Amino acid sequence: MANLNARLNAHVFGLDARIETSEARQIIRTAFDEGYSKGALEGAQGPVWQAWFATEVVREALPPDLLAWTRKNPERWESWTYLARLDERVQWAWRKHPCAELLRNIVERVPGLFERITRVKVFVQLPGASIGPHRDLIVGCRYPDMRAPLSSERGDRDLVYLGRDWIEETRPRMENPIHRRQGYLSLKIPLTLPGGEGGRPFVEIDGERLVFAADHRLYMLNEADGLHGAEATDEIRGVVFVDGLMAPDMPAGLRRVPLRVVERRRV
Repeated sequence: MANLNARLNAHVFGLDARIETSEARQIIRTAFDEGYSKGALEGAQGPVWQAWFATEVVREALPPDLLAWTRKNPERWESWTYLARLDERVQWAWRKHPCAELLRNIVERVPGLFERITRVKVFVQLPGASIGPHRDLIVGCRYPDMRAPLSSERGDRDLVYLGRDWIEETRPRMENPIHRRQGYLSLKIPLTLPGGEGGRPFVEIDGERLVFAADHRLYMLNEADGLHGAEATDEIRGVVFVDGLMAPDMPAGLRRVPLRVVERRRV
């Protein structure tokens, strides 16, 4: 069991902060009332998420070339905000909304983690929908296990991830070291309703799938070294993705709390 916890902790671990069920209910309600449906991955068939942004890009602060590109390519806007979520040229601000204020309060339960918040987005997994195993990489960051520059699939090449061919004009001119410097970690806020078990999020490590439960605890997920996703469930559950530039002593200064393993199996 100690070896299992050590393996899991290298990829996902809990923090000394929690979210209340009443808070999760408010966030989920906002996503359904004011959000939109989307696929899990680019090109996915049918919606699997109900999504809502708690932060937004400060467009007037964008460099002129980036601003011009976003205006010419509005259909790429959402995908671009995902790929540029750790681009230092892009400033983000919390929306003036009760749910955004709530989420800001929850993030502050991990004091000193962020110097600057960027993309904060709510995802509510729809019942019966699954999110396949994948990685969430950052454009401009170098990874040691790439298959090709325009693919997030794992391979044996040391390459800079270039995202998509259509993002060429907006890529950083230099390598972006932030994701690697932050240990490829991203803060997650689990959303569970009364009676639910938190769904079936998982990580895949060395050919084994570990389904875990956050039990209302905020947690950190390694977005690059392994694969992650969520199996289908009959309940409504979700997760808030919180991206940002971490403080210099983070994430090393975080106390790692082991999460509960619900199931493990070979894949």
